[in-house]
Amino acid sequence: GDPAGAPQALIVEEVKAIEHGPWRVAVEVRMKLNDSRVTVTYALTTGSPVVQVGVKTRWVERGSAEIGIPRLQIALPCALVGYLLGSHLHARMPFGAVTRPADGRTVPALRWAAVVGQLGGQLDGQTSGQLGGVQLMNDGAHGHELTGSTLRLQLVRSSYDPDPLP
Repeated sequence: GDPAGAPQALIVEEVKAIEHGPWRVAVEVRMKLNDSRVTVTYALTTGSPVVQVGVKTRWVERGSAEIGIPRLQIALPCALVGYLLGSHLHARMPFGAVTRPADGRTVPALRWAAVVGQLGGQLDGQTSGQLGGVQLMNDGAHGHELTGSTLRLQLVRSSYDPDPLP
């Protein structure tokens, strides 16, 4: 997306099933933004509450003083209302965890970030109001942000000064 303006959506080029067995299914989505390419794989395993998401990219977006710093993020809208402790992001830090406000700023976190609250009324009437949450686990240190009820993970960030080439 373009932090100086509205985020740009990736253009989907292809969607295909790559696994369709009795225990696991996976879908691969190939997308582009200008000259950059992104492949996202979504996988579900029988009996697991985890959605595995893998991302491969060839990111060649260039930033400038005029347009800002292009970055690639994954956004997870959460069907949560009435956040515990207000709207906060709970995240892993060295030697512990920290709670940060949902102010839309990108903050560092290691390995995981979580949001906990009540399930929203747009779900079936039986689960509305029950406690629920989303935990985003990753394989490294990334920027995280929480804006309203959307949790974002910054995957790639371009530069322009002092090195203009990604």
